[in-house]
Formats: sequence, C-alpha cells, structure tokens
Amino acid sequence: MLFSCSLRYVFRYAAQKSHPGYAAAVLANSNLVVDGTWDDHDFGMDNADGFTFDATTKDAHKAEILDFLDAASNDERRLLGRGLYTSRVVGPRGEVDVVLLDTRYNRNEHELLGKAQWAWLNDHFAQSTAEVTVVVSSVQVLAEGRTSLHEGWWAYPQERQRLVETMVSHGIKAPLLVSGDVHFAELSAHTCSSSSSSATLAEMTSSGMTHAWAHGADGARHHWWPVHYTKHWLMLVSQHVLGATAWTYQYPGAFYLDLNLGEVSKHSKRNNDNNDNNSTTPKLSFGNELWFS
Repeated sequence: MLFSCSLRYVFRYAAQKSHPGYAAAVLANSNLVVDGTWDDHDFGMDNADGFTFDATTKDAHKAEILDFLDAASNDERRLLGRGLYTSRVVGPRGEVDVVLLDTRYNRNEHELLGKAQWAWLNDHFAQSTAEVTVVVSSVQVLAEGRTSLHEGWWAYPQERQRLVETMVSHGIKAPLLVSGDVHFAELSAHTCSSSSSSATLAEMTSSGMTHAWAHGADGARHHWWPVHYTKHWLMLVSQHVLGATAWTYQYPGAFYLDLNLGEVSKHSKRNNDNNDNNSTTPKLSFGNELWFS
C-alpha cells in the first residue's frame, strides 16, 4: 500500500517559498496572487490517477499544496473528498474568469474530471458573465498525435468534446485554454464550425520553468534516462516530419523546447506596436494574438 509522502511536500514547498528568486518576484509583491492546480508530481506520483492513492493520502497532499498557495482555512478546496478545482475572477472590472480544473483527483480510465467536478463546472459556466474565460488544465487539451507515453485529453475524446460543448452551450465568451505537463511550450488551436459560423479555441502550453526537453543539463535526474531521450527523439520526429498530419492542431512553428514561462495579457484594442523595448523584459520566443468581437 502506498504511504503518504506529504512530509516530503512540506519541505519542498518550504524550499520553494524560501528561494531568493521566488521570494523577490512573488512574496515581495503584495498585488500578486498565486493560485493554481496540480499535476501528477504535485499529486504524488508520475502519471498518477484517482486510484493511485487512497482518499486520506490524496487529501493530505491536497492540504500541503493549499498551504503553499496560502488558501484560506474555509476554502472549499479543503473539504475532504473534494478535488482541487476552483475559479477566480480577476481584472480591474472582474471581467476575466480563471477556471482551474483538477485532472487528477477523480481520474479513472473513462473520465478525467469526475461527476462532482462536471456538475460544478456546468453550474459555474451557467452563472458566468465574464468577458474572457481562461480554463486551466494541468494536461494538454487540444493536442493530437501523442504516444501512449504522454497524457492528455486526447486519450479522453468524449470528455474533451463535453468540455467544448459545455462552453458552447453556456455561451462562454473569449475562451482560452492554458496547460502544462509536457516540458516544452506550445501554442495550439482548434476551429469549431457550423453551417453559419466558426470560432477558434486556442491553447497555450507552458512547461516548464525548471525542467524542459532542451535543457538536459538542468540537474533533473530523469532527463538522463534513456526512455526520456527516446521520447524526446520521437517528439522531434513528430514535430518536424509528421507535422502535416499528426500535429494539425498546432500553430505553425509555435513550439519551444527550452525553459519557458507563459503569459496571457488582455487588451481592449489592438496594439500595432508589439515590440517591447524594456530591457528587463525576457526575450519572447514566440507568441500569438487572439481578437474576439
């Protein structure tokens, strides 16, 4: 039986908060809110699902990440038996709805989110009046052509279709997907069309700030394992050779294999000058603009 490793997370989360860079960029900024969801290693094990741990262990791991996020004691996510899903309204007018999904707590071979989370998501979208909706999934949503070594909504096509249909049925405005997990950055899109109209659903994948495919000397032990080199090679073949068929969801050339950090900015009108001359701004590897009427 697997035992709880929550004590390990106590030390790791404490180390993160005490890191000079994190403390300077995050903790010293009173206007910055840090929130999020988890993926497999935060949950407790590589490629873990809802049956990897018992309920007590899952809730112990959940408590540690919520403490790291400084979640309030009455935060609904602290309820036992409940996943880490939630939402947060941001923006000067509260016009942006950030929806954080949990693809781990109740995952099984047939579904990613579980009945309780689907019911919550449906109710949340039904009440939403946001101008922009950012849906955060720990694993990629639009990606196709992956191998069985990768995780993502592609392995749950009915769940993915349900997610899209739920947003459409509730008239969600300006939806944007944000994901991680894969250790590289990518911009993707899918066009949803009918006989009278069409709309683009875009996804930004940012992964990661400390571990990435093209950063093998970063001290991450698993990057030296042969299986990960093999996965890297297969991914490159898919990107460059099979791109016309297996990667049709991807914006052309919109992937980056080194360390990365994604950013989403909302503007009320087009800015024809996209050059940022601020010397303190990191170099932009690639980007894209989406405009909604």
